[in-house]
Amino acid sequence: MRTVSEPKELAIVWRQQYENLAREFARLLGKGGTVVEIGCGRGQLTIPLAKLVKSRLLTVDSFARPYSPAYRSPRHTLSREKLKGRISLFKEDYRDFLVASLE
Repeated sequence: MRTVSEPKELAIVWRQQYENLAREFARLLGKGGTVVEIGCGRGQLTIPLAKLVKSRLLTVDSFARPYSPAYRSPRHTLSREKLKGRISLFKEDYRDFLVASLE
């Protein structure tokens, strides 16, 4: 475990943690399938995971409250990372998404 003493380093450490988590998920997922991420936020996990797997990714978030003044739409991030066609983004409450997916 790494101790962070400088606030500037925090973003780097968080990004590394999400990348590590994405590698673990990718290892568990193997080949194909569909992954639904509830509460995808800005795509901190979604982006690195999409780069590692061939699975279909469905992301769900209401995006009602930005996390910081620097918050950007996940659509912007997907476009910037050239992953727009690989990930389906649902801007709704996860309960509505689940009900609609069961119908």
